[in-house]
Amino acid sequence: EREPLVEFLDGLRGDARLALKLTEAFERDGVISILANPKAKPENTHRYKDLLSEATLLSEFDISTYLHLRRAERAHEVVVEFALPLNSVQKLFGECEQVPPQEKESYRPLFFDFVANERVTRMVHHIRARFKRQAEDIALQSGWEQVERTLDRGKQQGLVLGVTALTKEKAVIALANDGSETPCVLEVQHKDEKFASKLKEFVGDKAISLVAIQADSKSRSFSKPLMKALPGSKPRMVIMPMSVVKTMVREVARRPQEALLGHDARQAYLLAELASDPRAAAFHAPHIVRAFVPYRGEINPRILDEVEKTFLRALLSSHGFDVNTANADVLKLVPGLNSNDLLV
Repeated sequence: EREPLVEFLDGLRGDARLALKLTEAFERDGVISILANPKAKPENTHRYKDLLSEATLLSEFDISTYLHLRRAERAHEVVVEFALPLNSVQKLFGECEQVPPQEKESYRPLFFDFVANERVTRMVHHIRARFKRQAEDIALQSGWEQVERTLDRGKQQGLVLGVTALTKEKAVIALANDGSETPCVLEVQHKDEKFASKLKEFVGDKAISLVAIQADSKSRSFSKPLMKALPGSKPRMVIMPMSVVKTMVREVARRPQEALLGHDARQAYLLAELASDPRAAAFHAPHIVRAFVPYRGEINPRILDEVEKTFLRALLSSHGFDVNTANADVLKLVPGLNSNDLLV
């Protein structure tokens, strides 16, 4: 009695037409549900509440959110479920020619179990891989546009002020392009009565051309009274993502002139250095390029390595360089040169 059922199941596994129909049905009618994990900590659920949805068609799913979704899933904050609606499976079962008309009730559970346990599972792997590739492309394109706007800039001619806020009222400021080999840093509080005079004494007679702040709430709040208190005409402001600033601090080796700087003071100084010559900073610390890519932790590191090299080589191609004055950071990116043999 079981032999016809076994033959039926083997026939389903080898039916290429059925596999194609199932794939088409899953692409057309498949749904994704994103539910809050009941075991997740309540204080963390607000970070991913915008992702939650029930039975969204795969064709209508916002692929740009998939890397964010992967992060939430890996953190066990959400549960992701894929499904093919029963009416779609029933329609395919009705079209199955291998089912004897008089025994449909016996074959139906076997067909539904086959679709759910063997075919849908496989199709979910394929759809996840496709979503990830497409989401990576979106993230890389977004990161490329941002890094191009931020880092494809030449050296600033005037003074650059870097700001690292410790609180909304207190910050460490540092100067770049001041002609000194010793870092010039100062800790200030904007509620201090002598705040404006301290700034004027710190800056000197030269005008600030650019203020660089971190993209965190404390720095944004501190920048408002700072900009009002700066002497002379108001400079431009650039906001650097925190990921980029932290990458600079981590990747750039501590130089002798920075030996006595604390962590916050050095962070403000490196921020000022980055803003004063973004292109040179990118060649010296290439990992800041990948720091602009959203959800880069979900992207293959080899892809990020390739993006870094491609971007830096694009800079070389568009701007060129002087072989007599270029440093090793630039020369090692030139195709055909062996970085191990460079003498600068």
